[in-house]
Amino acid sequence: EGLSPHGIGNPEPVFVDWKATVLGKKRMGRESQHLKLSLAPDLEAVWFRADEIELDRGQVVSLAYTPEIEHWRGKENIVLRVRDLKSRS
Repeated sequence: EGLSPHGIGNPEPVFVDWKATVLGKKRMGRESQHLKLSLAPDLEAVWFRADEIELDRGQVVSLAYTPEIEHWRGKENIVLRVRDLKSRS
């Protein structure tokens, strides 16, 4: 939020984690087009319009993301909005 406002000339910041460990995954959306990930250590990530990618528990991935504050049922959580994700085989 300290880098706001975002728009032309000031895009949202994008961060990279080169070695994130997948703890779990779940498809979301009417057509299962989104992917929610649990990542170590205790992080949640959401990838909207996720590509078809096979991910297994314990798998290490690289991801580009923008952190967001999610407000849900009176609680605030940090959620990583995935911009791109690559499996590290």
